[in-house]
Amino acid sequence: MRVVGRMVIGGPAKGDQGALLPETRGGECEPVVEAHARRDRVTAEALLSLANALAEVQTRGDVARRLAAAVPGVAACEHAGVWLWDPDAECLCLAAQLPEDERGGDLACQLLFASDLVELPELVREPRPFVVCLDRAGPAVRKVMEMSGLRRCAFAPIVARGVFIGVVAAGFDDRDGAVNDTGLLTRIRGLADQAATAFDNADLLERLRHQAFHDGLTGLPNRALLEERAHQALLSLPRSGRHLSLLFVDLDRFKNVNDTLSRRVGDDLIREAGARLAGCLRASDTLARFGGDEFVALLPDTDHPGDAYLVGERMLAALKHPFVLAGRAVFISCSVGIVTAPDHGRDFATLLRQAEGALHRAKQAGGSICAVHADTASPAQEDRLELEGQLHLALERGELRVLYQPQIDLNTMRMAGVEALVRWDHPVRGRLSPDDFIPLAEESGLIGEIDAWVRSRALEQAARWADAGTPLRMAVNVSTRVLRDPLLSEQLADLLQRHHLSPDLVELEVTDRVVMDDAQLASALEPIRRLGVRLAVDDFGTGTSALGRLQRCSIDALKIDCSFVEQIESESADAPVVDALLLIARSLGQYVVAEGVETVAQGRFLRSHGCHFAQGFFFSPPVEPDEIEELVGGDPLPTTRDGKALTGS
Repeated sequence: MRVVGRMVIGGPAKGDQGALLPETRGGECEPVVEAHARRDRVTAEALLSLANALAEVQTRGDVARRLAAAVPGVAACEHAGVWLWDPDAECLCLAAQLPEDERGGDLACQLLFASDLVELPELVREPRPFVVCLDRAGPAVRKVMEMSGLRRCAFAPIVARGVFIGVVAAGFDDRDGAVNDTGLLTRIRGLADQAATAFDNADLLERLRHQAFHDGLTGLPNRALLEERAHQALLSLPRSGRHLSLLFVDLDRFKNVNDTLSRRVGDDLIREAGARLAGCLRASDTLARFGGDEFVALLPDTDHPGDAYLVGERMLAALKHPFVLAGRAVFISCSVGIVTAPDHGRDFATLLRQAEGALHRAKQAGGSICAVHADTASPAQEDRLELEGQLHLALERGELRVLYQPQIDLNTMRMAGVEALVRWDHPVRGRLSPDDFIPLAEESGLIGEIDAWVRSRALEQAARWADAGTPLRMAVNVSTRVLRDPLLSEQLADLLQRHHLSPDLVELEVTDRVVMDDAQLASALEPIRRLGVRLAVDDFGTGTSALGRLQRCSIDALKIDCSFVEQIESESADAPVVDALLLIARSLGQYVVAEGVETVAQGRFLRSHGCHFAQGFFFSPPVEPDEIEELVGGDPLPTTRDGKALTGS
């Protein structure tokens, strides 16, 4: 035999053909011919038994176990094993052994790499039988043999359709004995060849099963597999006391991609979208493709129905980043319908129908939202859901507008600045004020996108006015969520540089109801302060402001909320809260802007009590930029509708 490294490869040498050692039975030597005949008979019976057993198996694991069980009868060995080749890890993995290790075995002894078996690469390229002796084995192989008390092992490769699948091994605890039987390697190879077809068939069955239960485009489970898993999960639901959820996901405006960029690009988008959606789930969850641009996620074990909504929100966020397809950025969103068992149903068909209904409601609301099935949803709730869905598309459709409300210097009665205020020109409901949609934007997370768009438009407009020789201070609101963004100061700096705008013409308004402790607020405002941008507290007096907080945060201005201004009924009226707020501002060296001024009495009271600036419908409602330009160039403001001047008697 030919020796390669630590392994003996090949069969008996020339001249040894037919040279058989007698086998021992009961201490006596049997004639060679009788031993040969008995061995042939045992081998034939073992091969027939294996053939019958392999006809019934369907998986690689079954084939490996039946093959290992047949080895002792053919090889008269004490130990048998089947090792299967993993081409990705480039190692042999123990698939079955006899006798079985009830302890589960040492994982390190269940894998053999090329470093453990230097001849392994050659075996993969040119499969052939070989024998390994304990005294020539490498450390890993030696450990495997020593654990089983083996002195020699005979191996035969398993090859199907010219592809190396693995090896079958027969282990012996004697030094010579049966291993010197010249027919041993041939018999083991016969076992391997017979099993190779069974392994090939098992692989084919596995591919067919996978095709039957998985989507051909994405590789995700299909409806049949999802239904099977959902059924099993629903059976265990009453015992667990937990919840199961279905999320029906549909890509918004997917048809546009197919029609514009071709079906091939559409297929690429489906694959990538499926991968992103799957990345939002746990290992125990299932994402299935239902065909077209529809997916359904199964969450079989959740603590609370609200958990499913959080997963839906993650899915919306996962698709917001552009897909790079055919050399261009493609943007797509999705809508999600959510149901939970047992609240919305106790069987798969009912849950799926309810989830599809919730998805339909999300689509009707404009898409790009999550909708939870609700049998008893009130008209107000449905209206809110619909409006929220449409808000997701308002920016894309160009439905938002920025108007500007003048801020009047009460000493000169001329315009000193403006406040940028967003409006929504809804295609059906008309122009909506911030109170109608900003709370929805806060809840849905859209407020950051809307705030950024308003800031960009407002600072661009402020730069235009400054370039035209009429610089006006531009006040812009910033939400608490945006204020927490560490990139806010960088974004502001970029806008100031891009528009060549002086920072002292920009004033950020932070609501008095901001939910941050003093240290957090000061830390968030400091980078903005370093830019030279002014800072104002909006709705002053309605929230959490205190003298310490105002001092620590270096605020420039206080804006008195309109709820206090509207209590001023006459020029000589008592307005202790307004007086107190004006006193606080003076003590801190801050200027004051009063909001919501609508009457002559309110204007005169504020002017006589030392308020610096005021805004409200008495002066002007929020208007388009060209109207601001007309007001700047006109006479001092204002007069009432009947022509009575604020400064008159």
